[in-house]
Amino acid sequence: MKRTSSFLTLAVALALPFCVSADSDDHHVMASLVEIDGSGVQGMVNVVKVPGGAMIGVAAFGPTPGATYVSLYYSSRDCTLGGDSGIVGSETYDANASGVGRVQGVVDEGVYTINSVSVRDASDFRLLACAQVGPAD
Repeated sequence: MKRTSSFLTLAVALALPFCVSADSDDHHVMASLVEIDGSGVQGMVNVVKVPGGAMIGVAAFGPTPGATYVSLYYSSRDCTLGGDSGIVGSETYDANASGVGRVQGVVDEGVYTINSVSVRDASDFRLLACAQVGPAD
């Protein structure tokens, strides 16, 4: 029983950064990653205000296990390059055997200067999924 309790505690702790209310306010926003061009990649993005910037968490579901991905944040609302952008977590990440990729990192941008977040294939930079996290036009 202790093992089950420990597992549940760990599962909740890992899920908390991605389980914020879908409503946005001055402190956080959560948005869905939308599949691009039949890539099969979807997921969630969570942007939370922290001292000095924002923490961005990305959970991508459907990437090819073992393949390498990169997530970027943008000033644009449609994950297009150009303008202000940066790498979430300052690194690439791999999808696990279940086809789940995760990355998070703190950036020196405010919650509402981040308008979209993507998942891209690190080998060819192809856009696989995009989440619009900024306020509606």
